[in-house]
Amino acid sequence: MNISLNIVLEALSPFCLETHVDGPEPKGFNKCLPLSEAVSRPDSECLYYMGLSAFLALRSARKLSGIYCVCWRDRICDSAETPEMLSGLIIVNENINPTVIITRLQQRFYELMNWVQDLTQAVIRGGAMQDLVDIAEPILDNFIGITDSSFIRLAYTRHIDCDCPICVDLVRLGYHSEATMKMFKDNDLFSYWEKQSGIFTDYSCKVAKYTAHHKIFKFGSAYFAHVVMTCNRHPLTDCLKDLFQMFVDVLAVYMEREWNARGNHIHIYDTLLTDLIQGSIQVKGQIKERAQHVGLPYSGRFCLFKIIPVDSANVSIGKMLTEFTELFPKVKFVQHQQEIVALYQYASDEAENQFRDFCGRLEAFLEKHNALCGVSLDFDSIDELHHVFRQSSLAIKYGEAMREREHVRALLKMPKQKSKIYYFSRYIDFCLLGEGRENVAIWRHTKFYTMLKNLYEYDKAHKSSLFYMLYVYLITERSATDTGAALSMHRNNVIYHIGRIQDMLGIELNRPEIRQLILLSYSMLQMHGFDDGDAGL
Repeated sequence: MNISLNIVLEALSPFCLETHVDGPEPKGFNKCLPLSEAVSRPDSECLYYMGLSAFLALRSARKLSGIYCVCWRDRICDSAETPEMLSGLIIVNENINPTVIITRLQQRFYELMNWVQDLTQAVIRGGAMQDLVDIAEPILDNFIGITDSSFIRLAYTRHIDCDCPICVDLVRLGYHSEATMKMFKDNDLFSYWEKQSGIFTDYSCKVAKYTAHHKIFKFGSAYFAHVVMTCNRHPLTDCLKDLFQMFVDVLAVYMEREWNARGNHIHIYDTLLTDLIQGSIQVKGQIKERAQHVGLPYSGRFCLFKIIPVDSANVSIGKMLTEFTELFPKVKFVQHQQEIVALYQYASDEAENQFRDFCGRLEAFLEKHNALCGVSLDFDSIDELHHVFRQSSLAIKYGEAMREREHVRALLKMPKQKSKIYYFSRYIDFCLLGEGRENVAIWRHTKFYTMLKNLYEYDKAHKSSLFYMLYVYLITERSATDTGAALSMHRNNVIYHIGRIQDMLGIELNRPEIRQLILLSYSMLQMHGFDDGDAGL
């Protein structure tokens, strides 16, 4: 890291300066040291300091060239001060203690060296973009905002206010407002930005209130991030430009790391989908406005898929993302941690057939990558994403629990789950019951739990199947014919045994609330089993 000549001159600006740096400017200085008479080969990347009399004497004796030095005037100007003798010098023309000059120079070098080191260490430690902006804030001391390709705010100077309406809205909303986007469009800024490669400045103030210094990070043809320093507290001097460049040089390493981490699977809507999934944006108007910015439909008929590898440590999520893109090019998705979250929108024509085809191809994808998928209920607006993401997560959690706990399901003659796709609609009762673990003890002390346990014990002792018969009878809406068909039994026998069950348990199955609570207990058994472990799940 080198400190530019402009930064040095800015540091010495309180003094009366005489600059003799002609021709190409030095590349910059990485240290600031006293010039010793023992120096024979000066370092072109070092800024030296010395009294002017001593320097002229040394140069006359040694013919020193290619040297840059800050000198304090301790002699009267005379004919000895030729352009050749003064080349490379910055002279402080004031009657001042040299210690003041030296201290000011060294403090600035020390401050900026530490600044760049802090920025670099933040990148090395895997810090966030906001961490870098926080570190840059006291040095640049102007408002900085960084947005992504969808103009969503990624980071900003949190302790520097700015009265520019664009900056005010960016801080307040977390993205560029519709009014700001219209100004960008009306002034043809999008096409102008597309042509920029380096750092550039907008002095016009046609859109922003202050001079704005920009850097757009692109990778290939992809617009990745946009950094803007609004010069609301300090004008854009050459020194400030160089400081901004130093910040951008470190930021570039962070940006490239982030780009590589995302691979080719970055979309303009990524930030919005992530915010919706995490529930960090909930105001309907803001969601609609941001969705319009990124081309994401706000309303329709949707379903959310959450895909997770079984062994995430040994699975390449990047490879999964690449193949998912190839298989389902029209499906919008985002990488969320080590998961793929896909927003499926039903087509208007033959929606059900297309959905079945999608799930069929997804099954093969899950099998290949040893992954599981949870599917939410249908929903009609993307502001439900936070809740339906929870649905898909619970579907996987309790679908897997049912797959591994088969004893009661075997008693109820339920087939083992073969698919790697778990639908919340099929597991909703287990999801709701399973999340209330504190209610299990309450249920175990109800008569409905005791009824089923007594039936189970009776069947074990008498080699009968009343436990299963009661379940079938209830799920067939008390149809003796359907129950008999399921049990290979005449309907009259079913009626007889159901009567016996009612007598044994002391219940009347013509009461809806009794039937509902018994079925609820069957579901609780599938989730939690009997307390003695005989039918534990």
